[in-house]
Amino acid sequence: MKNIVFNCFIFLLFLCIAKNSLGQAGGNQLFDSNTKERELRIPENRLYLNDSSFLIEANVLKNVLPETYIAVFGVTQSSKNVKSCNSISAARVSSFVKNLRNEGIPETDIYTDFVNQYRVYDLKSANNQYFEEYLKGFDLNKNVIVKLSKSEQIEKMLVIASQDSIFDLVKVDCFVNDITSIYDELFVAAQEIILKKKKLYLGLTGMVLLPQAQIFSESFSSFYPSQLYDKYEAFEGTSVDYNYYERSKSIVRKPKIQSFYYNPMSYSTFDKVINPIIIEPAIQFLLKIRVRYSIAMPKK
Repeated sequence: MKNIVFNCFIFLLFLCIAKNSLGQAGGNQLFDSNTKERELRIPENRLYLNDSSFLIEANVLKNVLPETYIAVFGVTQSSKNVKSCNSISAARVSSFVKNLRNEGIPETDIYTDFVNQYRVYDLKSANNQYFEEYLKGFDLNKNVIVKLSKSEQIEKMLVIASQDSIFDLVKVDCFVNDITSIYDELFVAAQEIILKKKKLYLGLTGMVLLPQAQIFSESFSSFYPSQLYDKYEAFEGTSVDYNYYERSKSIVRKPKIQSFYYNPMSYSTFDKVINPIIIEPAIQFLLKIRVRYSIAMPKK
């Protein structure tokens, strides 16, 4: 009897492990315990039923590769006075823009945004008794915004920017041009799923429905790559037990490298996924539709 119970336990444990391993391989992401709220935003797939009606829902998803990228480069310049701060900053931005044009990026796809200019203060010793604040200089911040058509261009832009001591890539936004057509495609897919489910349910239950139906709810949303990256740290540490005589000793820890990886939503609760196999970070569009059908009451 003990062997039977033990074998059942091993079998259930295997099922749990197998279930959790489906859909995504391992790798260093296993060090990441940050499950986020990702599972909370995955739509549930349910059938809602009462005595007079029931709801059928369809959850569909499409992965769409971006068609346009907007890269924002931050330019910071420090100087002792406003005039030199502005002139040096303008020269660096002008050189950067010229190099971008030499790479085939039209000037209409480049925009320089003035952000702010502010005073910078520091402290100096006064009579060896206290510190006194003084005006050290000025800082000027600008953003150079560049429109790109391919993700491969971003890495090349980093090298070009570094030639003018521009090292801060603030962010990269991505876009698709025609969201309406994506919605239309998802709606048609959701419609087919709901009609198929309706036919299966009626065949199983033998219910008779009224000819008209109602769209009970609809939700159309999207998640962009910047929302789908997760962070992880991959390392092993050594624990140290302190005793009373070694309290004065301290530990100097090495910096741990943090990395990020693109982690799209799981497909497990979707009825259909369009373009499921992707290797490049994509925009994920979701459509959830619920349709309510009324049950025909039998005649007395």
